[in-house]
Amino acid sequence: MAWFIALLGLIGVFVFFLGAAISMFKLNKSSFKKCMIGFMVSFAVAFIAVGLH
Repeated sequence: MAWFIALLGLIGVFVFFLGAAISMFKLNKSSFKKCMIGFMVSFAVAFIAVGLH
């Protein structure tokens, strides 16, 4: 179960990183901030899930 949560967290990291890259090229600062917050949260979830396993 922890590996599944970690996998979802890593997929979230990838998605939010792509969103941040796209919004950086479009110079959209509000969506860039949202994507970076999502990136940090997804990374934290994946890191904690792997640590708990």
